[in-house]
Amino acid sequence: MRRRLRECFRIIQRNLADFISVAALGEVVKISIGPEKKLYTIHKDLICHHSEYFRAAYNGRWKESEDGVELEDVEPEVFGIFVHWLYLQRMPKNDRSLFHLTGSDIPKHNRLLLLKACVFGDRFMAFSFKKAAHNQYIDSSNFVLWYEHVIYAFGNLAGDDLLLKAMVGLHCYQWSPDQDEEDELALRAELPHSFLVSVMIRQQELLTALWDTYSFDVCQYHLHDSNEERQACAQCTPE
Repeated sequence: MRRRLRECFRIIQRNLADFISVAALGEVVKISIGPEKKLYTIHKDLICHHSEYFRAAYNGRWKESEDGVELEDVEPEVFGIFVHWLYLQRMPKNDRSLFHLTGSDIPKHNRLLLLKACVFGDRFMAFSFKKAAHNQYIDSSNFVLWYEHVIYAFGNLAGDDLLLKAMVGLHCYQWSPDQDEEDELALRAELPHSFLVSVMIRQQELLTALWDTYSFDVCQYHLHDSNEERQACAQCTPE
């Protein structure tokens, strides 16, 4: 079974490499990011292949644009993570890789950028990128939960998004009143009503069950396209 999975992965890699090689020969487009208008030059076929938003836009209102595209409300660091994934087909796997992309060595800030990358993938309909960013955020730093992240996620993702459920589940699993430091205490009043209600409901569900059998299963909050992928996920495989 593992041999078959490895062979399938090699085939996908070869096909992907062929696609990127062809796309790299095609037209390039300019995209201006953020208020500072940081300019990116991207291969059009590549970004259109991975984003329904850009595919529709470049065949529609931007088709004849000579000035390029401007996205002033997107942070360059977030777009940089997207470009990294676009050309390498993998997320930055550790803090050192994130530092090279973001210029920040603060884990909390870089985790927030990963969260914003999830929102970017959702907004621009780059669903494979969103899945990669989502799973990377879940796995990063044992998925430490900060209120700033909760506020941003609940303000920018749909109510049924799995990442929101993950935040509720983790809060119920790990939180205690004495662990919030000064910065977190100051943000308590800004916590979204929907988050607090979801926490109340989930806590009641857990109280009804046996507490000593409850654990925070990371893999139930990964995005998987199929049961086969779920079974192959390293986080999902029992020891």
